[in-house]
Amino acid sequence: MLAPLSLTAGSIGFLLVGVVVHLGHDEPRTIGLALDDPDVEVVAVRHGLASDQQLALYHQTDLAQPYDPSAPASPTKCHAQTRCLETGSPSPDLDTLMPGLGESDSSRVQDVEVVMDTWQAIDEERLALADDLAAFDDSQWDAQSLCREWKIRHVVGHLVGGADVKAGPFLAGMLRSGMNFNRCMAREGLALGAVPPDELLEQFRNTVGMRRTPPGAKPEVMLTDLVCHCGDIRRPTGITRRVPEATLLSVADTVKGVGFPIWAKKRIAGLRMSPTDSDWSAGDGPPVEGPLASLILVMAGRKAPLEDLWGEGAQILQARV
Repeated sequence: MLAPLSLTAGSIGFLLVGVVVHLGHDEPRTIGLALDDPDVEVVAVRHGLASDQQLALYHQTDLAQPYDPSAPASPTKCHAQTRCLETGSPSPDLDTLMPGLGESDSSRVQDVEVVMDTWQAIDEERLALADDLAAFDDSQWDAQSLCREWKIRHVVGHLVGGADVKAGPFLAGMLRSGMNFNRCMAREGLALGAVPPDELLEQFRNTVGMRRTPPGAKPEVMLTDLVCHCGDIRRPTGITRRVPEATLLSVADTVKGVGFPIWAKKRIAGLRMSPTDSDWSAGDGPPVEGPLASLILVMAGRKAPLEDLWGEGAQILQARV
C-alpha cells in the first residue's frame, strides 16, 4: 500500500486505499473513503474543521451507514447578494469546488433570503435538458460541444456518469488515466457517450431524482456542473433556455471560487464580473459585463460566450480563456 502524500496549504486530498489525491483547495484537509461499500462511507474527517457528526449531517446520513439517495435534500439559502449560506461548520468539498463557502458567517453579506432546494433545481435542469435532447436528430447528437474533446453525446455521457459516481470505478479510472483527473473524465465521457442516442437519452432521464454526489462534494457542485454542460450542449445546437435566476445565482456564486480543474478563480482575478441582467457581481477591477449565463460559461473556461461580453476587462478575460 502506498504511503499517503502530505497535505499542504492550498490543497485538499482524499484517501483512496492509501493514495492521497490532491485537488487544490484553500485549506488542508483529509477525507478517507472506505471502498468496501459500493455507496461509499466517509470514515475520516478534516483536521479539526468538522466533527464526524457535522459531516454526517452534511451528507444527511449516519457515517456508519451507506449514503441514502432518498434522503430529503437540505435547501440552499441564496440572497440578493447571491452568497450561499450554510449552517454549522463549512463542509468538505472536492475542488471542483468552492473556497468561498469556507468563510465565516460574519464575513458574509446577509440580505433578504430566498430558499432554493438545490436538488429540485437539479431535477428541473435535468428534465429540461432531457426534453431538448428528445428532439435531437443524429447529426445533433454528433455535433461538437463547447468541450473540446467531446461531442454532444459525450457531454450527456458525462452527466450520466456524474449522477452516480462510485468510488471503486472512479479509482480504477483514475489509475488507468495515470491519476490525471481531466484525462479520466474525458475518457469516461467518451465511453459512456458511445451508446445509441435513444439509450443514452433513457439513461439521462433516469438521473432525474438521483441524489448522489461525488465523495465530499455538495449538491451545488452538481448543479454547477449540470448548468455549465447544458450550455455546452445548447449553445452550439442553437437551443435557448431561460434558466431560473435563483439557479444561475447559485451557480455563479459557486463557479467564481473554483480552482482545479477549471481555474475560474484565477481566470477572473483582478476583474469585476458585472451581469447586466442581475444584481449579482463578483471581484474588483475592470468590469466585464454581459448576461449572467454567458459570464458563468466564460468563468468556467468556455470561449464561445465571449462574444456576448463587453467592458474594460473583457479583453483581459478573453486572453485568459
